[in-house]
Amino acid sequence: KGSHIVINSTVSKIGYQIKGSCSNGSLKIYSEKKFRLLFNGITLTNPNGPAINIQSGKTVYMTLLNGTNNTLCDGATYSAPIIGSNGEEEDQKGTLFSEGQLIFNGYEDGSGILNVTSYGGHGICSDDYIRIRSGNINIVKAAKDGFHTNDKFIVSRTATVSPTITVNAENDGIDCGKGEVIIDAGKIELTTGGEAIKVSNEDADPLVTASATINGGYTKFTTT
Repeated sequence: KGSHIVINSTVSKIGYQIKGSCSNGSLKIYSEKKFRLLFNGITLTNPNGPAINIQSGKTVYMTLLNGTNNTLCDGATYSAPIIGSNGEEEDQKGTLFSEGQLIFNGYEDGSGILNVTSYGGHGICSDDYIRIRSGNINIVKAAKDGFHTNDKFIVSRTATVSPTITVNAENDGIDCGKGEVIIDAGKIELTTGGEAIKVSNEDADPLVTASATINGGYTKFTTT
């Protein structure tokens, strides 16, 4: 519908390559299977909601292609949410939102860049978990949390490269709800109005140990 694209997929082993520029558009994906999203120089702004909204509980592999600069931005006010097939409102919690797991990889040399600005919600949000293995992710501004998950937030590395992450958030840098934060590698700099890293033991899931652990990498946190 104009520059607002909706994909419905029922097949497996699909990769969507996104590129180009649009100042009033969005990408929404419904998928019954895992899929890959390849960032190949996309500049996408949605003044009325998430730039990318993944309404799938399956794993999404986010690949930042070599040497590309990718930019996502939302608006300060979101349009009313769509009512889904289950009769409930669809979530739209940030500039890049997913119902399922997000796994970020920079392609090969890890030189791909993703810049995310949020004026109305979180920067990058998953209702499951987020794992970052390589690439350069820059949350330029987040009206709420830089990263927000319900389950886990994991920073690791590939065999050859590790990620670089910067966050400027009005609220928390990394909010993992009642889950677990694990940082094993990478360079991470968080500048926040709330906590740098936040997990909560209140009404915690008995099967999940709410904790934050830093095992390696370089970290720098500045909070108010």
